[in-house]
Amino acid sequence: MDAPQTPKPNHRMILAEIVEGLREYQQILVDSAGKVSNTDIAMRLYHVAGEHGKLETQLRQFAQGELADDTPLATPFLNQIRALGQRLREFGDLSRSRYVMCEIIQTEERMIRRFRALIDQVTDTAWRKRLTTYLFRMLEVRESISRLRNVQTNEYKRGPTQRPSGNTAGSTNRLN
Repeated sequence: MDAPQTPKPNHRMILAEIVEGLREYQQILVDSAGKVSNTDIAMRLYHVAGEHGKLETQLRQFAQGELADDTPLATPFLNQIRALGQRLREFGDLSRSRYVMCEIIQTEERMIRRFRALIDQVTDTAWRKRLTTYLFRMLEVRESISRLRNVQTNEYKRGPTQRPSGNTAGSTNRLN
């Protein structure tokens, strides 16, 4: 039991799903940071996106091979991330919206739960230990998002907030 075994096929599929989720979520954060009018929040979003990028790279290396063949096209987990991305693209500046920030945090929580589910399925102790290390990194990223939420909460106290509306034409942003 010197080195971890190669990931089993069902583990590789979950790992591929998590890596794809990280990649898509990172893109959402970068897109959102580009639309934010508050430079402090934008920089923090870029930082969190960078952390996701590092984690994605480490997981790809850990997978010991290409994950593209194992990446599922659609799962409930990936669909949630893609739906969040679509809503954020339609919404615009999220720095004034508590609603959107809550969705970002909830998506981060879903990724952590999915990662924990993977760890629970792994029987090889060395592989499990390495995955747990990556889980701790994800928890650190979640903490960064929580700090970002605190900054945003202070901003809310200074002015009105926006909330994404339904598919009504001409009103993509409303004041609460």
